[in-house]
Amino acid sequence: ELCKLMEEAHVSLKDIRNGRVIVSSYRMFTIAQRSMQVKHIVMEQDEGFQSYVNDFHKERDDLFLRDGFAILRDYQKEGVKWLCDLRRYGFHGILADDMGLGKTLQVIAYLEVVTRTHPSLVICPASLVYNWEDEVKKFTKGFKALSVCGNRLERAEMLSHYEEYDLLILEDGAQGFGG
Repeated sequence: ELCKLMEEAHVSLKDIRNGRVIVSSYRMFTIAQRSMQVKHIVMEQDEGFQSYVNDFHKERDDLFLRDGFAILRDYQKEGVKWLCDLRRYGFHGILADDMGLGKTLQVIAYLEVVTRTHPSLVICPASLVYNWEDEVKKFTKGFKALSVCGNRLERAEMLSHYEEYDLLILEDGAQGFGG
């Protein structure tokens, strides 16, 4: 049972120090879930561990979206909340569903509510680069997006001023940025 738990949670012997398991935060959820299923292992979880796991699963209504995003459907707002929660915990994720269900708008709403110190980067098919730029202009206020297109030298010139933008939109497969 212990070997199976350690394998599922990607815990190695070097993660165990003085009878305590030291793991990355993303592993805590596997350990919390499995701790309820094991029969022959006694695990003590400190208050910080329990608080961390419980807080992540708590329903939140503290997402503030400008009126311009009132068109978001409930499931889209949940997607934005989910992205914000992942960021708050230092996790990463992929927002994926069928085409035409508003992932672009969800990401734009997310990018507008989070604090960034550097521009964000969207990599998309060449056919969607200008769609992204149009959607940013349509739904945000003062959010500066740059579509990085053209030949290698043109893209390098555009990227030399990247810090002036909130969002860089790059076509998938564009190679050779230079600098």
